[in-house]
Amino acid sequence: NILKVQLQRAAKLCGDKVEFIYLDGRMKSTKDNPVWEEMSRTFKGHEFYEWAEILPGSSIAERKYCDLETSLDFIQDLLRQHEPLDGIFGFSQGANMASLLAAQAVAGEGVNFGFVIESCAAGPGWVEQRSDLFMQKLPMRSLHISGKFDSNPPLPLVELYQEPLSLLHGDGHKIIPSSGGREEADFVAKTIADFVLSAAQ
Repeated sequence: NILKVQLQRAAKLCGDKVEFIYLDGRMKSTKDNPVWEEMSRTFKGHEFYEWAEILPGSSIAERKYCDLETSLDFIQDLLRQHEPLDGIFGFSQGANMASLLAAQAVAGEGVNFGFVIESCAAGPGWVEQRSDLFMQKLPMRSLHISGKFDSNPPLPLVELYQEPLSLLHGDGHKIIPSSGGREEADFVAKTIADFVLSAAQ
């Protein structure tokens, strides 16, 4: 699981105070995915999964999905198997879905949780697809992480939230950077751990 690999450092800082549950997407990713090549270079030997099928013609700046409701129903079913939940962490397409899950939780339309972390998201074209969920900025606690050299836009989801926290590191499509040395990696990991520990209280 790519998320588990990337969160090892932050999870270790949380110790036994937090249980991390890692879920794979509902279908294997293909080379058609815009970040497949970048992910393949970064995480060699791993399989990649997607939650939803990208709508043909939708750009990375305004990502949309052709099976959005099917994907949300699938994820909500998974979340119900693990209730109660304190928060959701999403990476890449998982971050895109996490914003929708957060909006559903706020609206009382899905599994409830109290915080969300979104890393390396795409531009939220899906807001147009579910505009009913984004009539107002979301009051949920949120942390947003992007890399300066990510092919995805930097911190594209902060405007969806009332009081977002954000962090822009010096690497690419990764949660924890590896190009800026141990100090930057430790800083990002600690930021995540501190946010989770404070938000889950």
